[in-house]
Amino acid sequence: MGHYITLADASSDVPETDEVLQVIKDANVIYHDWKRGGTFSGGRQTERWFSWLPKDYDKTITSVKEFFDLLGFDSDAHDGLVRLMAYDSKIGQEELFLAIVAPFVEEGSFLEWRGEDGSMWRHEVMGGKLHIAEVAMTYRDFKPVRLLEYEFINDTLTPLVLDPYAQTAPHAQYTQQASVSA
Repeated sequence: MGHYITLADASSDVPETDEVLQVIKDANVIYHDWKRGGTFSGGRQTERWFSWLPKDYDKTITSVKEFFDLLGFDSDAHDGLVRLMAYDSKIGQEELFLAIVAPFVEEGSFLEWRGEDGSMWRHEVMGGKLHIAEVAMTYRDFKPVRLLEYEFINDTLTPLVLDPYAQTAPHAQYTQQASVSA
């Protein structure tokens, strides 16, 4: 089980510094109770780790890029920054790690996500914290339906706009528009 997500768009660079790397490593202890992965025995969780990460990731990673790649991102390192470019996997605990590195990331950096169910949301760094907003679709500027039909008139494909609500009969609308275009 799990919910698959895809990174639809992003403008987010994480600094490749020892300070950021240490924050990521320290999370393995600081956020221990928040870990969702693990083993269970007798109805109790006997071991904990972050979803999709090895339980000892903090002892094995040597760079911020290596960590985000391990977390499931496709990334690129350049000029002391790690650009998060793509993600296409089950949702894990990416949000926690994005939140803890947010104080180091440029204001306005964002990641736009799409879920397998069509849901969409955006993470954006504001004031050194990670914020989230869901897409809200609104319909506006409603107009009565007009039907667009195409007819060959004088060997030219010609659009005809027909009104299903007009007082003029459909055949008359069609004939009138076809004769005007001829």
